[in-house]
Amino acid sequence: MNVRFTSIEEFSPARTAELLTQAFADYFVKIPFTETGLRQMELSDSVDLARSPVMWLDGNPVGAALIARRGATSRLAGMALVPAARGRGAGRALMEQLFTAARNRGDQRLVLEVIEQNTAAVKLYEAVGFARIRRLVGFAGSSPAGLAAEPALVEAELREVAAAVTRLDDEVGWPWQISGPTLAQLAAPAKGYTLDGAWAVVLNPAGPVVGLRALAVDGKTDRERRAVRILRALMARHPAVTGWRMSALWPEEWATWFTGAGFARQELTQWQMAREL
Repeated sequence: MNVRFTSIEEFSPARTAELLTQAFADYFVKIPFTETGLRQMELSDSVDLARSPVMWLDGNPVGAALIARRGATSRLAGMALVPAARGRGAGRALMEQLFTAARNRGDQRLVLEVIEQNTAAVKLYEAVGFARIRRLVGFAGSSPAGLAAEPALVEAELREVAAAVTRLDDEVGWPWQISGPTLAQLAAPAKGYTLDGAWAVVLNPAGPVVGLRALAVDGKTDRERRAVRILRALMARHPAVTGWRMSALWPEEWATWFTGAGFARQELTQWQMAREL
């Protein structure tokens, strides 16, 4: 197996987007990559395209990995191989390249989230040393009619919500996509809110279907009640929203926060994983 690696910037982001779209064609969730989307990931998720490798096998590009970096931690933000390259040890070879590159630049930890139902990927990551931190779950639902407005719910600057989330990082160990540094990169139309020591960010609140990107509750007491309160207050604040969607990024131990507000847990789940380098 003749293997080599180039960076996405060297290979070209546009060609990489085409390659990843092909590689993810049979994935659980269809992901149509574009160059614009990859560039957006540079801004929103700290993806470093210059340090994200394209894998070549016997002279042909067969896959790529998206690497995000903050401090001494890297995140595998996405990785895929075209079907013809699978089952030949290419996945393990790509992972070993990621470990070597991370150590060479002084990183101490590599993290990722992987869909739990993608058993082949979970098996690969565990085989190369990743450990499960927790299960992440998602939710969906609609705003019930007749919710009373909550006057105490006030808008908060996105940086305030990001700071509140960051304060809890040692306790929670946030998944990368809902961590304080990620939230700090958000801008309008996303909106931040606070109520009774709870903090939240709603994405695209003017749309018929919106997402929740942040939910954090200060303090050690009565957290579930306050989480449910802010969630219901958000639904009352945005009565025109027909659907709410929360991707599988939320710690499973918080499930009752969401179900208590009337949201239904979704079947698709993820493992939050980490490997020390």
